[in-house]
Amino acid sequence: MEKERIIKLSELPQGTNCIVKNVNGDAAIRLRLMELGFVENEPVMVIKNAPLMDPVEYQVMDSHISLRRNEAEKIDVLVTDDTPESPLNVINKKIDFESFELRTCPDTEKCCNEKNAGKKTINVALVGNPNCGKTSLFNHATGLREKVGNYSGVTVDAKVGTFNFNGYSIRLVDLPGTYSLTDCSAEEKYVFYFLSNCKPDVILNIVDASNIERNLLLTTQLLDMGIPVVVALNMYDELVSRGDSIDYKTLGSLLSLPVVPTKASSGMGIPELLKTIVDVKESDEQHLLHLDTSGLNVEEATAYRYRFIRELLNKVYKSGDKAKHRKAYNADKILTNKWFGFPILLIFMWLMFEATFTIGAYPQEWIEMATEWFGALVGSWLNDGIFRDLIVDGVIAGVGGVLVFLPNILILYLFIAILEDTGYMARAAFIMDKLMSKVGLHGKSFIPFVIGFGCSVPAIMSARMLENRKDRIVTILTVPFMSCSARLPVYLLFVSVFFDKYQGLILLGIYLVGILFAVITSLILNKVSFKGVSKEFVLELPPYRIPTVRNVLIHMWDKSVQYLKKMATIILAASVIIWALEYFPRSNGDDMLTDNNIEYSYIGKFGHAIEPIMRPCGFDWRLGVALITGIAAKEVVVSTLGVLLDAEDEDVSLKEKIRSIDGFTPHTAFGFMVFVLLCTPCIAALAAIRREAGLKWAVFSAVYSTALAWIVSCLIFQIGNLIL
Repeated sequence: MEKERIIKLSELPQGTNCIVKNVNGDAAIRLRLMELGFVENEPVMVIKNAPLMDPVEYQVMDSHISLRRNEAEKIDVLVTDDTPESPLNVINKKIDFESFELRTCPDTEKCCNEKNAGKKTINVALVGNPNCGKTSLFNHATGLREKVGNYSGVTVDAKVGTFNFNGYSIRLVDLPGTYSLTDCSAEEKYVFYFLSNCKPDVILNIVDASNIERNLLLTTQLLDMGIPVVVALNMYDELVSRGDSIDYKTLGSLLSLPVVPTKASSGMGIPELLKTIVDVKESDEQHLLHLDTSGLNVEEATAYRYRFIRELLNKVYKSGDKAKHRKAYNADKILTNKWFGFPILLIFMWLMFEATFTIGAYPQEWIEMATEWFGALVGSWLNDGIFRDLIVDGVIAGVGGVLVFLPNILILYLFIAILEDTGYMARAAFIMDKLMSKVGLHGKSFIPFVIGFGCSVPAIMSARMLENRKDRIVTILTVPFMSCSARLPVYLLFVSVFFDKYQGLILLGIYLVGILFAVITSLILNKVSFKGVSKEFVLELPPYRIPTVRNVLIHMWDKSVQYLKKMATIILAASVIIWALEYFPRSNGDDMLTDNNIEYSYIGKFGHAIEPIMRPCGFDWRLGVALITGIAAKEVVVSTLGVLLDAEDEDVSLKEKIRSIDGFTPHTAFGFMVFVLLCTPCIAALAAIRREAGLKWAVFSAVYSTALAWIVSCLIFQIGNLIL
């Protein structure tokens, strides 16, 4: 006789199989757990604990979900001596497909002005779960270069691409990844608002074929929007490779919509998908399946939808070898291992910084030589005077001083792309959650932190993945302490000048200082402004996937273009302004730019005015001016020094000029790098903080971080003088 007992999911050891019987807790967490698959009669397997024993990884509906133990405690499960039966065979009540209502799509008034531009335009909304390959499909279809990431919340705003196909102009809007339309997260609110108010002609729903049961929950909700839906059954190759099969034509017939198998990473099936969208647009009358959930609350409606999906898949889906299902997660045996998880993460982070410095040094030297040669060449073409000084000392010296660090930044983004596209980024959050929760941070905050090593702006925006406002605010205010790539040119310059040995470790140390003060800031905020962060940690661990060369190159190309655009705008403008401020006013008609003239220029007077404030940190007026101009963009610190120091001797490299600054020692240089690290974020980052958290927190970030930078740099300089 089978022995049964009800127990909390949190109490089960690794490797235990069970069946969900009930989900408790407050309404928001209950609904989120149900949407991720923890519904009645659904089998669950306990996979493993994180290295610090919390959170815990569970397998449900062919996906792996990480929950903290306090969340798992809310789920009542039935434990049996036998392996749980497939959910497709435990339906309590049969669903009659013939009884479902078919609705004709209304000819609604379009709210987007672009729609009325012509009859040959098709407006398509791209909707799907996180990690379903939605953005890869967008890139293939449009030829645009949107960022791809294998974790929740990469597409934090809608991206739009327009292209021509079969005589139509297709306007494709890539909406944020969302699990449902139940208004729980910022992404769900955004998607629901867009679909309700902008009424696209067609919804293109991307469904992950390797996790079809959970993905179809969103599909059933989209059908209720009254807009024609086309389903792209993405990653279809993964479903076939593991021995599963699905009759997608019958699936489409039962749902009253077209289903097209695709592989977005390679472009397979995309032409057929676009043709289907055109066919749907041209059809005179479209009928949509409607699930009647009237009289049900949102949780009951979710459970009802899953019952419908189970019965639906029971008719069209056959599962293959379960061992092949687990193959995509085999790397977790090592990468999230109790003993190896943390060391592997630290080694990867160290390798990222070491490669950024050592490998990037070779092309950096070549670009530096080319810049010096080009400056000398242009200088030889021009007559002495103000115009020559502007071009050589202002534009070429300023922009060229930043251009040399492009290879290092590309290497950094290469590693970040690998972290994201493989799925390891989510594992890093899984590993770090227990540790981060001890210092008042959420485990998911690790994802914006790593993105912050590239750029603070998308990192701040990606904090939207955190459901709790307190978690979002704390994360947003601590993200700027992660050393973004804009600061990297400053570090590389000063490390190469003052530290002959252990350069990779010095660079890593700067990044660790930022992490340390992010932790300290989090503890202060949680003590003073927020009484503890939320206790929820619900995170999907996507299957490991090998990054495609195309996606990685797209990522690196995007960042190089952004960097070059910044040099052609902000850095160029800043270089010219700084040159003008140091060039004027001229004394006695002297057109020669000398050290003495700079002293009495506008920028020299400003620098001397703030020098008393900067002297306790060991910085002279030129370094003080460079720090102030860095508010526009952190790379401008280097270009400012290039302009200010280039007047002294054009035949000496910038590194030699920095080394010759009076009283500038290695510990002063370290303090300068720390000041650049900790001081106020750039204008763009402050604007992002204001947008995501409000003006009050943007002002706080600017004032607090600048004061902190001054205090820490001053301590480094004063203590260094006492010891050395």
